[in-house]
Amino acid sequence: MDPDLVRALAPDHETWATDDPRLLALRQRSGGGRRAVLVVDAALEAWWTERRATDPERAAAALAAQVARASAEAGPGERYLVMDHGRLTSSTRTTPPAVRDQAPPTTGRWVAYVPIERDGPADPA
Repeated sequence: MDPDLVRALAPDHETWATDDPRLLALRQRSGGGRRAVLVVDAALEAWWTERRATDPERAAAALAAQVARASAEAGPGERYLVMDHGRLTSSTRTTPPAVRDQAPPTTGRWVAYVPIERDGPADPA
């Protein structure tokens, strides 16, 4: 995972790694400590790389704004934040919402469950 991406979230979110290297758990530092899981897949990496190349000074703020907006729009059970057509969107799965209600492909695999509702410190270690 790109350390710059993690650092970009640090001012507003506590972050910690999960068992799946594509998933980054987040908790807002203010506003009730809402938790989410950022899916760092090819779509997000491409968006982040493009954003840093075109406007490196504002890339971190753009990512933080996307995370804040997607978290605020999340419905019940939508713990994952996934990049969907250039916009972070809340999802019940680690796939974009446009396909989240479809059966997984035969090449699909299980991903780590991240218990974000539990009490305690952000870092489970």
